[in-house]
Amino acid sequence: MPVQPEQLDAAFLKMNLAKDFLMAHQLIPTPVQYWIAYEYSASGHPEITELIDEYLKEHVDLNPHFIGHLYEKCFLPTSDTELAQSVDSLLGSVLKDVSENGKMLDSYASLLDNQVDHIEHAGVQDAIKLISEVAKTTKQTAQNQHELSQRLLHSEQNAKQLQQALKEAQLEAITDQLTGLYNRKGMDKKLPLLEIDHDEFSIIIMDIDFFKNINDDNGHILGDRVLRQFGQVIKNTVRGDDLSIRFGGEEFLIILPSTLTTGAVTVAQNIQAKISKMAWKNKKTGATIGPVTMSFGIVTKQLDESWEDSIQKADQALYHAKNTGRNKIIISPDKEID
Repeated sequence: MPVQPEQLDAAFLKMNLAKDFLMAHQLIPTPVQYWIAYEYSASGHPEITELIDEYLKEHVDLNPHFIGHLYEKCFLPTSDTELAQSVDSLLGSVLKDVSENGKMLDSYASLLDNQVDHIEHAGVQDAIKLISEVAKTTKQTAQNQHELSQRLLHSEQNAKQLQQALKEAQLEAITDQLTGLYNRKGMDKKLPLLEIDHDEFSIIIMDIDFFKNINDDNGHILGDRVLRQFGQVIKNTVRGDDLSIRFGGEEFLIILPSTLTTGAVTVAQNIQAKISKMAWKNKKTGATIGPVTMSFGIVTKQLDESWEDSIQKADQALYHAKNTGRNKIIISPDKEID
């Protein structure tokens, strides 16, 4: 059915409203942020409209972290459910096609047996008639086989698309939208996998110093830039098996498998050195912000210790670094690294 001009006009109007919304709040049009902007601008999702309106009563601008939480809350469970239902539907369709094809081939084989037996005992005219029926049935069977082949090819393509969509949905569910690091849900999913191959771990917990002042003095947009770039520094510093997490707000966590305390200190020092060279510019005032520092707490996890207890020890070391001057690396419980 062809698309009507009025349908196109309405769709483009909604698209432009979403674009204006993104620009007004200085949001990058990533798929997730555009999706939320489109639903809000088109008033297509009452819960999103209500949550954004409530948020804007207390904040000047939206930030990507809030948008990420909104997406997880309003869409991710539904998306996962819909994907699962789509997979079930696709599998049911394939099984039905295969089952019907099996019945068709059994029927065709039985027909051939009967017709061959009849041909052997029939006269010429009857034999010709029977052979004609066999040819017709064979042709129809070949056509059915071709149609089945096309349906299975289409199902294979759909399966690949669903697999990719499911992979993306699962990744978004465990990833912090602003920094690209894992979120806490991602940490919970990845830790059991790390424990399969490793039994020694060090933990670094770090927190941006005076981050509230950065936000209050320069706005959340610059604050988000700081968070995003710090996340990138962490991502570029760790190794393949290391787990980098945005633990909450301006707090980050790195879990280092097969790494002792000295190795963790080296990672923390590398991050500290990189961020000490970074600076940001407030576009409104023209003032340069930086360097921005971080405080670090480090602990090596004991074999009989829970993750919760180990992370709490690292957090206590971080707290000690904060209380004794900030911009420090403290090994649990209170050993300061020069």
